[in-house]
Amino acid sequence: MTKESDGQIERVKAQTDEAAFVHLSQRDALDLGLCLLRLAEERGHKVLVGVDLGEQCLFRAGLPGTVSDHQYWIERKFAAVRRFGKSTMHLELLLNAEPKFAEERGIDLSTFAFVGGAIPLLVGSVLVGAIGVAGLHSHEDHQLALDAIAAFKKH
Repeated sequence: MTKESDGQIERVKAQTDEAAFVHLSQRDALDLGLCLLRLAEERGHKVLVGVDLGEQCLFRAGLPGTVSDHQYWIERKFAAVRRFGKSTMHLELLLNAEPKFAEERGIDLSTFAFVGGAIPLLVGSVLVGAIGVAGLHSHEDHQLALDAIAAFKKH
């Protein structure tokens, strides 16, 4: 890894840490999904959004212009978050810095997506779920999910 990639990974890790919750109920997770949906609609994005708690799907919505393939991307992103406890942007950066990262760990990239857009939902430092977006460029999916968490926490 280079200093630049280390710096990018550290920034993304810090974003995930800052997004952690003190408490997150099922109702909170559903409201977070609705907040994400509203942001996506307000910005005119053609995306699919989702929130899971543990293995339970709590929220999915595909805005006009999305296709069924977006659901597949969300599931693969969430699988990566559950497996590694990191945002998929973090994993994308790791894969770019260490091209054999997935291969050395026996990762099937048809099951896991290492592209930005899914962020771990943490209570403190404990992984309890994931929030995600599919349909934009990787960094835009990532930022939209972060923006939804920030907006939700303000209310």
